[in-house]
Amino acid sequence: MHRRAGLGVVWVLGSLLGSLLCPLLGSSSGCAAPADEAPGPRMDSAVFADEQQIVTPLVCPGARGCATASGRVRAGAAHRAITPTFDAPVPMAGFSIGREATGVHDDVESRVFVVEHGDVRVGVVALDVIGWFQQDALRIRRAAAAAGLGLDHVLVTSTHNHESKDTMGIWGVSVSESGYDEPYMEIIARQTVDALAEAVAALRPVTLRTARGDANHLVNDTRLPRVPDGGITIVHGDDDSGAPVCSWLVWGNHPEALGSDNTLSTSDYPHSLRAPVEARLPGTIAVFSPGTLGGLTPPIGVRVCPSADDPAVDECPPGTFARAERLGRAAADIAVDALVQGGVVAPDALAFRRLPLRVDPDHLTLFLAFNLGLMPRSIDEDDGTLLPRETVALLTIAQLKERGAHLMTEVDGLRLGDVEVLGVPGELYAELFVVSDTGQSLVERPANGDFADATPEAPLSPLLPADARLRIVVNQANDALGYIIPRSQWDADAPCAYDDESQYGEQNSVGPATAPSVAAAVAALYALTVQ
Repeated sequence: MHRRAGLGVVWVLGSLLGSLLCPLLGSSSGCAAPADEAPGPRMDSAVFADEQQIVTPLVCPGARGCATASGRVRAGAAHRAITPTFDAPVPMAGFSIGREATGVHDDVESRVFVVEHGDVRVGVVALDVIGWFQQDALRIRRAAAAAGLGLDHVLVTSTHNHESKDTMGIWGVSVSESGYDEPYMEIIARQTVDALAEAVAALRPVTLRTARGDANHLVNDTRLPRVPDGGITIVHGDDDSGAPVCSWLVWGNHPEALGSDNTLSTSDYPHSLRAPVEARLPGTIAVFSPGTLGGLTPPIGVRVCPSADDPAVDECPPGTFARAERLGRAAADIAVDALVQGGVVAPDALAFRRLPLRVDPDHLTLFLAFNLGLMPRSIDEDDGTLLPRETVALLTIAQLKERGAHLMTEVDGLRLGDVEVLGVPGELYAELFVVSDTGQSLVERPANGDFADATPEAPLSPLLPADARLRIVVNQANDALGYIIPRSQWDADAPCAYDDESQYGEQNSVGPATAPSVAAAVAALYALTVQ
């Protein structure tokens, strides 16, 4: 059963969500009145996906397996190296095809923490890789379940590191060869589950403290309109003896301080961010996930090391490890200072929700990557049937479009203490999340945009629960769909929207329908209740 919103881009399962989504989707969706609908299947936290590999809706506490959340919050953390071996060429992701790693500067890692409150137990994963598709997020969830870790959900994020081995397939050693390496993906999953198991074994009561610092001066929004969202959030837990346990940091800044000339495998600035956090909070394990990345927000153009003699001179040139190290250390100091000087003790609270989301791709290069097997991303037909990769390889691009090929993904919401975290499956433009000081949308409608008459998507942060002291977004959550661009700002065709200035983004996006689909799904996510 399909349910569509606007452009037909939100899809959810069965009648479970019908009473919630029909008001959103309108009469054209074919929704029956609530009284006519049979009871839907009960949410069950032991079921990650259905037989077509589509994630199942979930609300915890409340669902089967995660009924209640009470008592003390407990937490544990761990990490594992996922640095590739060099017994074969190691294609590096993020810039150009054919860039091969020549050695290792520092480990790329899988860093995790697990938090538990009553019956609810959630794992958060951060991988030092360019992106992690949803089928691979499900791979980790299933492996964790098989290991008996008792996790109701695993939120898998990728730091969007531009200096590690390709995990998406589009940066192979040549144009015709995929960079996606199945044995390496299995190593990452296995190492991650090992880390999750260690974190579960280390669970102990913690007191949560939260803070947010201003790191806007270390981030450059390189695309118009410029909407800063460079605050860095830290959620930190100390055990009852006062010993640090875990620190989760969220900051929107591309890990590309080293640039395209680097050929040493590294986690880029996240390594240099985590290390000083752990030095200043001895015993903690620091986990880093990306905030808003669209727009586009890199450290390019930022003076990381202003000269004492001439502040206009940067003594940490782009493309150097000195730059990555100073950038990470500066962000770490801002976060820890905010925690030490103004951190707020948060209530014992943990809640989680997820919702499947359908996105209809509209990108010729993307279809070509599917068709040639360069990007082994799971895709579905219009009737919800999962297309085997072998079938995709036999179909032409026209046939894929005719069969309504689309991507199934998800949106998530996580409450941790007094922080509400929205997880989106790509690189969100900040104007789709933040609002102005007066609460107004910052999405623009430039006259020369390809869809200048499109109704701007509602900003997402006001959709998050109002009782959260901090409302933030994590990008690259459980998937990697590229840039999520406001439809009215989509600008692939001439004339250009902003003073004939061609801007980057559209070529690495699933398409202009993605932002409306995400916006509608987030609204439905926070209307979701347990049946």
